[in-house]
Amino acid sequence: MIVDIETEADTIKININEPKLDGQNSLFELLLEKKIVTKKIEKIIINFDKVSYINSLGIAEFISLMRYFSEKSPKLKYKYINVDKKIAKIFKMIELSSIADIESR
Repeated sequence: MIVDIETEADTIKININEPKLDGQNSLFELLLEKKIVTKKIEKIIINFDKVSYINSLGIAEFISLMRYFSEKSPKLKYKYINVDKKIAKIFKMIELSSIADIESR
């Protein structure tokens, strides 16, 4: 997976530079590799600007990521920005919007 990861104090910002999130991208493994998931954080911002497709495996990857971080930081806040309108609609249907602040493009 091609991503840019920025950490600043207690915030992680992830820019996804892939058009598809289909479970083959391994975002969680990448964060483990960079030892980012071991830090105490309060906010994760994920930029979906380049993403135009997501399937159930891609969604599962984000849910796994959210579960992992929530165990470490129960008050963690999620923000998904520049989300394609169709993907934002899917996130709302599966009630991901109750956990993350979702801003569509």
